[in-house]
Amino acid sequence: MGSVADVYTTGDNDPEIEAERYVRHYLYCDGCGSFDLENWIPDGDAAVRAYPQWLGTLAIIAVPMVAVYVALSLGMTGCAPWTVLTAAAILVVGMLITGGGSARSQSAGMRCRQCKSRYAHGSAFFNDLDANPRQLSVGDVPRPLGRSPFLRGKSVE
Repeated sequence: MGSVADVYTTGDNDPEIEAERYVRHYLYCDGCGSFDLENWIPDGDAAVRAYPQWLGTLAIIAVPMVAVYVALSLGMTGCAPWTVLTAAAILVVGMLITGGGSARSQSAGMRCRQCKSRYAHGSAFFNDLDANPRQLSVGDVPRPLGRSPFLRGKSVE
């Protein structure tokens, strides 16, 4: 794994906000040196990769709107239990549609978009943040800096 270390300072010019300094480790591919990395979902999860992302966004937007509509159409007087049960049912269905943060939608690591090399979580790619085999510097990281994947390292005093 390759990593370029850069000391980053948070906060702004307000004296009330104490600035914090820490190291950002910008990750790059061992194979080709590219900073163009993406989350990697294992090949066995083809259903997760094929899952249309717009459907999850639609469900997240539509569920509260439908719940409010049901609450208003049934009225809050005399039908409160039905309103609550209907809203709860809609939320459960929405979570089932979007995956509800289940483990099956979790990333297994990082993959290079250029050469397709894969790096699993827990491997040396993520554990040895001081490794910089290509001797790259912060000047080699694509701008803007926040666009490239990075891990937050230890604080600097």
